[in-house]
Amino acid sequence: MFEINHNNLPEAVSLLLEKLENLETLLQQQHAPQTIESDRITDLKEVENLTGYGKSKIYKLSSTDGIPHKLMGNRLVFSRSELLAWLETITVNRQPKSKSVLSSIAHSAANKSRR
Repeated sequence: MFEINHNNLPEAVSLLLEKLENLETLLQQQHAPQTIESDRITDLKEVENLTGYGKSKIYKLSSTDGIPHKLMGNRLVFSRSELLAWLETITVNRQPKSKSVLSSIAHSAANKSRR
């Protein structure tokens, strides 16, 4: 423990201010949203960019639990990682047509042209 007296008052005030700054920094870090790219909090504008949906569509989906979301007070927020995972589940991967399908179409077309 540091004893404060008239002789070391400027040092004591300086030390106290330094400790207050450290506490303030810790509190700001604790209350700041997550900044890890894959798991940060995302706002409505970024959701519009990621999904291609308009604001009204996003609000409609969130009201029916059709899109992962959270409420912070009355503010709608989204977890980027949950949103990206949700997008993967609703995205359809088009598979190229197999050679057998293409060859049967070509065979059928060749038969029709022979007639």
